[in-house]
Amino acid sequence: MKISVASTVLLAALSLASCRIDSDAVATVDGEYLDASTAAGLVLPGQPELGEAYDFSLKTIKGEEVSCDTLAGKVVLIDFWATWCPPCREEIPKLKELYAKHHDDGFEIVGLSFDRNLNSLVTYSNEHELPWHQVYLGELQKQVGQATGVTSIPRFFVLDRDHKLVTTTGRKNLEAILPGLLGV
Repeated sequence: MKISVASTVLLAALSLASCRIDSDAVATVDGEYLDASTAAGLVLPGQPELGEAYDFSLKTIKGEEVSCDTLAGKVVLIDFWATWCPPCREEIPKLKELYAKHHDDGFEIVGLSFDRNLNSLVTYSNEHELPWHQVYLGELQKQVGQATGVTSIPRFFVLDRDHKLVTTTGRKNLEAILPGLLGV
């Protein structure tokens, strides 16, 4: 079977479009295994249908609670990502731009990290000055991935001001849908 250079390039491009989540990954910090208390307060309802309310309660890497109550009335982008994922890192400049442009209009981002260790997420967030909430999933990565239907990253869930799910495939058209959701 003969594979053309164009086919090889296309296959390589497709494989870089998202990163597969290692469902058997075990989170560690400085070589120590983490227990479920690391992600205390993590409540995700699973993968809702479009138009259904999405209720969540999460603890950020700064120890703050972020939930539907704390983000009441905001349009929320839930960003499933990891620092080890090249396409995820490529999204960061666009997300920073959107956040700066629309944050005062009521736009929030909550990053759910599939990183293998907490230090990677903290270091990356600080070095790249990520202004939005970051949640480290730790050893709950597999359960969160299965519950939400997220099998590869980056993946976005966009919630309207009532926290109803608008899209799970909005990566490409985020700039187009945000103004309508924000009323700007």
